[in-house]
Parts: sequence; structure tokens; C-alpha cells
Amino acid sequence: MTYSSLSRRKFVSLGLIGGAASVGAALVGCSPKSPSEQDAPLGDTGSSPYPQIDLCGRPSMSEIELSAVEAEPITAYDTEETYDVVVIGAGASGLPAALAAAEAGASVCVLQKEPKAASQGASCCYINRESTDDLAIAHLLRHMSDNGDSRGSWDLNRAWAENCTDALNWFMGHLTEAGYQENEDYKHFPIAKFDYPEGSANLNVYIFPKNVGGAIERLAESTSNMYALKTETPAVQLISEDNRIAGVYAKDSQGQIIRVNANKAVILASGDYQNNDAMVEKYLPDAAMYPRKQINKTGDGQLMGMMAGAKMQYIGHTKMVHSNTTKGFSRLMQSGTMLAVNELGRRFCAEDRIFSVRNNITRNQPNNVWISILDSKDPIAHESLEEKDQVQKDFSKLDAATPDEGVFKADTLEDLAEALSIPADEFLKTVERYNELCAAGGDVDYGKATACMISVDKPPFYAIRRSYCISAITSGLEVTADNQVLDTEGNPMPGLYAVGNCSGPFYGSPDYPMDIPGLSVSRAITSGYLAGKTAAAL
Repeated sequence: MTYSSLSRRKFVSLGLIGGAASVGAALVGCSPKSPSEQDAPLGDTGSSPYPQIDLCGRPSMSEIELSAVEAEPITAYDTEETYDVVVIGAGASGLPAALAAAEAGASVCVLQKEPKAASQGASCCYINRESTDDLAIAHLLRHMSDNGDSRGSWDLNRAWAENCTDALNWFMGHLTEAGYQENEDYKHFPIAKFDYPEGSANLNVYIFPKNVGGAIERLAESTSNMYALKTETPAVQLISEDNRIAGVYAKDSQGQIIRVNANKAVILASGDYQNNDAMVEKYLPDAAMYPRKQINKTGDGQLMGMMAGAKMQYIGHTKMVHSNTTKGFSRLMQSGTMLAVNELGRRFCAEDRIFSVRNNITRNQPNNVWISILDSKDPIAHESLEEKDQVQKDFSKLDAATPDEGVFKADTLEDLAEALSIPADEFLKTVERYNELCAAGGDVDYGKATACMISVDKPPFYAIRRSYCISAITSGLEVTADNQVLDTEGNPMPGLYAVGNCSGPFYGSPDYPMDIPGLSVSRAITSGYLAGKTAAAL
């Protein structure tokens, strides 16, 4: 495949403008479609307002219109600048990419859609190489592959495992230079141990009480002299010349078009597409029903890449889902000991299901709500529970919590039902049945582990109400282990890289696995760090 400049003919072939051409079939590997077929949904999409054209990586006009991307080929511009490396996005992957490239001697421009550098997340992990040997790492990689039903890229996972320790040490070194202090701005400690017959894989974690976003902002401020950061200047279209990606067009806050040439590479680090409803319905319909935690994540990098011939990760993208309503009780919320009811006052599942898949259970419940019920007994009374200290700390905070925090308290179950606005008669029957199962020593209704069956009978009583939202979509354009973007025929695209949630397939499962704390941010930092160094060396 060649990467000629984006002509109107190529936009026709991609299905972005009415009409079809035979070259389009070769480009995306699908049969040509007529204009009417291009705009028609595939199968029954119900009430969806977004046309679901073929899933071969051709963006629809609905997707483009919900993004910052320009569909019509740009033929004129107001100013022109040239750098070695252009990074699109100033987040947890983009900023490390820019910094690593600059340190390697490249001139760098960062195009950021937001008014400042921005990111999300609370932690990032790395492998403790002093206590983890290569064999244990291989088994950790096998564990990650199994988590993703073997659909994630082993090469991408291995690249993370081999480089995350250096990348995180480098990242935290820069934060220390920027004034970050341990125990004040972050905490650092061992977080996970994965034991295998052949050895143990040990991971450490950095926790950021003020969010990773604060760390990224601080890093941007302290390293601003090393690259050109253009805020409120989204990238809108890639430039393909001489069989490579040669730069990008961007639009500043005044609407001026800037041609930004990249002598070496463009790195796509613009994050996921959760706020582009047309892309969500096409690539991850499983997530369409959930509210979105972020803003302006409209898949700009993925769309620009596909318009230039890049391949989108196969369908079955991975969603990261967290509680949308309750804050400060994360470990208690993950405990499987509490009774769970829906807004009808009825129990609906075995409550000891792992946290990462609970959203799939609540999707069939009224308003996607899970209400945990517990009494005044110690919620960590059983030896099977993990992270007991943190669960106990969360439990001790309940009395001071308020309904605004998603926590309710009452001296009677009737009053608790009233506070929750759920049917008291149904709720009382549910609690009575649950207590009977606890006394009988087994959950014949849903098969919950007996060790996690704790009755609800000692006042005062508490309820923690939660619903779920999409925190991130961790899938994007297909890349090599070096994060070079692949075209629709599986060939690396010269001059184009993608990192973080703009790339994939790192995971593979429908739900983001939460048994490796801080993996998402660690992957973002590590992939950006590697891509920046690679691009600078071209």
C-alpha cells in the first residue's frame, strides 16, 4: 500500500463523501458500496441515529461530525511550521512521548485540543525487577493474555513488561525535579504479588491522591521549554506525502489552519473515543448505555489514522467501567460480603462477582443501579477477604458520609428503604430471605461463596448506592510492539505511531481487567516513552 496525499477520490473511497470507487475496495478490503448503502445501517440498529456502515475501518460522516476531524481535504493553510516529531495530545501518553523525543534531541510540537495538558487516573504500576525474574514475568504475561481471552497482543504486553520499570522511574524522576514529594503528592508501595509455581511477579504502584491529571499538568509546566505546546489547537487531518505520514493540519482557537510538518514522525496520543456516540455504537455497542466520565474524547486520532489508511483494532473493544456516584469507598464497594438490591428492592446476583464485570450485571437492572446493604457488624469478619485494612477504613467512614456521597443510614430497614426511595415491602422480603440463606450456611439462590454471606440484622443499617460510567475505552488503531501504526493490510505505516488508548490491541477482553492496579496509566506512560524515543531516532 502507498500513502499518497488525501485526494477527494480517496475520501470517496473511504465512504466519507457520496459515491464509490474501485480503489476503495482494495484500500479497506471490502466490496464497493453505493451511496445509499453507505448511509444505511447494517442490520437492525433500533433507534440509533448513527448510520452503521461496514465495520472494515471506514469512518462514517456521523463519526467525523462528532469529532474535531475535517473530512474535506485541506488544500490551503494560514501558517506553516516544521518539527522533527509532532505529538497529538498532551496526556499520560502524549506528554511522555514529547518529553522522551525532546530528550533524544528531536524538535517537538505537541498539539492539544484542551486548554492545558490533561489526563485521568489515580495510580500507575511497574514491575519490581529486583524481586521478579524473567520466568515470573513470562507467567505474568500469560496471566494478562488469559485476562484478555488471548485477544490482546503478546508483543505489546511484552513491550510494556520489559520497559515499564525504566519508564516509570524516568517519569517519576521528572516529577521529582518538578517538585513532587513522596507522601505529599504521591505514595509509593508494593501493590500486587502474582504467585506462580515457577516464581512470583511483584508489582509496585504510585498512587496520586490528586489524580494523575495533576501530575501531567505539573510535568507540562516544568518541561515546557523542551517542546512547543499548542493548546486549544486540535489536529484535524493527517498529511500523507512521499509514501509516508509527513505531518498534520491543525486548527487554532481563532480558526486558523496550521500546517505542521513532521520530518520524522507523527505520534497519535489523543486518547479514546468515548464521547463520540457514533463510534461507540459502531465499535463498542456494549458501552452505549453508560454515561461517560470524560469530555471531548472524540476519537480524533483513530479517525485521522483510518482516513489515512490505518487499521482499527478488531471489534470487541475493551471498556473500563467505574462507579459514577460513590467516592471514597472503593475497597468497601468491591467487597463481596454486602447484600445487593436494585431499585425495586430485590436481590439480583451473587455479590462476590469481581468488580470489573459488575457493570454487565447492572445493565439489566433499573437505571443501572447497584445498592449495597450492610449493618453494623464488621464487614471483614471472614479470612477470605483481601485488603482488610482498607475495607475497615472505608467502613469506619460510613457514619460521617452523606446521601450526596451515595451513602444512606437508618436505624430500621423500613427507614432505610424510605431514604432510598425503594419499595419497603419488597426490600424487607429480600433482607429476610438473605438472612435465611446466611443462617442456612449456603446461597441456593445465586451461589455466592458461603464465607461472604454476612446477615443484615444489627442496626444501624447502611446503604451504598452506585451506578456505573465509562472511565475509558482502551482500544484503538492496531500497532506494532514499537507502536508504529499498521495499515489495513497489516503493514507498518512510515511516519505514524499511536500510543495509549489511541492504540491496541493491548487488552482484548470486553472489560478492562482490574487485578493489576494502575496498569492503564502505566501502559500509557510506557508506550509514550518508547514511541517518543523511537520517533526521535528515525
